[in-house]
Amino acid sequence: MFTDMIGYTVLSQKNEVSALQLLEEHRRIVRPFFAKHNGLEIKTIGDAFLVEFASALEAVRCAFEIQQSLHELNSGRSANEKLSLRIGVHLGDVIHGQNDVYGDAVNIASRIEPLADSGGISITEQVYDQIKNKFEFPFSSIGKKELKNVSEPTEVFRVVLPWQNETGSKFGFDERRLAVLPFSNISPNPKDSYFADGMTEELIAVLSQLQGLRVIARTSSEHYTGKEKRVSQIAQELQVGSVMEGSVRMAGQSIRVTVQLINAANEEHIWSENYDRKLDDIFAIQTEIAKQVAQSLKLKLLQEETDRPNNRATENIPAYVNYLKGRGLLLRRNADELKQAKELFEATIAEDPKYAPGYAGLADAYCLLGDYFVLPFQLARRKAREFASKALQLDGDLAEAHATLGLLFLSEYDFTKADDEFRKALDLNPSYATAHQWYSYVFGALGMYRQALEEMRLAEEADPLSIVILYNEFGYLSSLGMKAEGEKRLKKMLEIDPDHWMARDALASSYYLKGDYEQSIRILLDASKFVKDSSNPMLKAGLGMTYATMGDKENAMRWLRELISLPKENSWRTVMIANVYAALGDVDEFFVFANRAFKEKTLSFIDLRLIDRWIPGTRRIRDDPRFSELFSKAGLKLESDI
Repeated sequence: MFTDMIGYTVLSQKNEVSALQLLEEHRRIVRPFFAKHNGLEIKTIGDAFLVEFASALEAVRCAFEIQQSLHELNSGRSANEKLSLRIGVHLGDVIHGQNDVYGDAVNIASRIEPLADSGGISITEQVYDQIKNKFEFPFSSIGKKELKNVSEPTEVFRVVLPWQNETGSKFGFDERRLAVLPFSNISPNPKDSYFADGMTEELIAVLSQLQGLRVIARTSSEHYTGKEKRVSQIAQELQVGSVMEGSVRMAGQSIRVTVQLINAANEEHIWSENYDRKLDDIFAIQTEIAKQVAQSLKLKLLQEETDRPNNRATENIPAYVNYLKGRGLLLRRNADELKQAKELFEATIAEDPKYAPGYAGLADAYCLLGDYFVLPFQLARRKAREFASKALQLDGDLAEAHATLGLLFLSEYDFTKADDEFRKALDLNPSYATAHQWYSYVFGALGMYRQALEEMRLAEEADPLSIVILYNEFGYLSSLGMKAEGEKRLKKMLEIDPDHWMARDALASSYYLKGDYEQSIRILLDASKFVKDSSNPMLKAGLGMTYATMGDKENAMRWLRELISLPKENSWRTVMIANVYAALGDVDEFFVFANRAFKEKTLSFIDLRLIDRWIPGTRRIRDDPRFSELFSKAGLKLESDI
């Protein structure tokens, strides 16, 4: 058995005293269970235990009792005080010697432990075969996994713990996982579709505040706009047990909102309602819908949730209409509509200067305008910080603003403050996929790639059809050598949108990592034809790196010149130039641009830590003393869990 504390490394960097106290409490709690089940404690490795048992069943029962004890302990604690473990159990031969044990079994147990859920237990097929008819609780296979330094894929199972399954529906998915499908616009004016989009977004935000409810992100549910699919099929694809759909009709100052809540198991309506109101009653409608959902799904409404004022409300209806339209446009993720969204948020706060969500929306718009190469990223950062801070001055409980601030601290390499902001965002809205996505970057920056992958998986759970999240997962899985899992994410991306540049870039990377450079080139050249944004450096860099790796210096230099010609404000430009020089074997020029990337404080600079895992022949760059000096200057460790 291999156990590991979750979040210990991050906590120890923030507050060493609290971390040590939690570590001592952890040891005090778990050791009696080892003795009870005849386990032999082999050693502790920091915050981890390696324990040997004579029986697979005893090992799993021990793991269960540990997690049961911690579940009860954590139920009365705040997020920062919780003690959470992952436990992995494998059955195999070991060799004893010098107060330690050796062998593949030890390696496999340590490799499957990160595959457990937070507070969960993962076991190999060897353990499952021994206990499947003897253990009291069910198991869920997560498929065959490629484990580092293990020649053959191993099937891994998770123990379905009773407190994890107590709300599961007969459909197989938890009815308290909800997808809000895009509301239809049936207004006379087609331009009111942005209002319907924004209404969907706002309902997701309001419903996400209900304790015990997990709401799928809008970026996944929007895939079903205009598509004729059965509710049960949508639920299968999004892994939800409940689906909400509806429509909005505006006429002057009147509005009709129609809502249905549907059980995905039998496609029966749990509840439906028509709301015929004046436009200024829109917030009351949202509150009533949230209360009805809570009642229908038997969610416990806390008194503070009932009494809490609607922090998304404003008496200025024109301001709110602009805000909803802006939120709808942000989802489109292209330059023109991002600019329009920014203008609508500016109009929102001009109408109501005290409306906090308007400032949060404007902060998000600036972040995206920088990310999508519309504005210089340094300018975009400054403006995003200004408006996120203003939003939080007006209302400290806006998850979006905390997450945006977290991303800005991360871009300054202030990982402690970034961690704090992301935790606040996720405490306020555990379903906020973007916060999980950005939070994973903190773990990646600290070299904790397995924890980063786990956080990105939480983002995928909240937003299963997000190309951006799947693209990030593909990158982590490829870096960790988990190729089969990476291929699954790639396949999913191509099914969702085969023409998206991220899907094409991931496909080209897959062939590149296999050594099929010609196929990688063909995919990248084909992708370059339909990518509208000529300032996107990723495909250009991919072509430059691949030609360089093939030894075709002439074509590599041609694409390098294209990269160099991009605006210097482009946040990915400098690192991509460094990567092409690395592939060309020009070590000195690589360090010129790597140093520039550090000075620019681009997040992509951190990815250079893994350069030798992505670009063949670059180990000498990583071994160069200048490399460790550069990362030391940035306050980053070269060591990682890969």
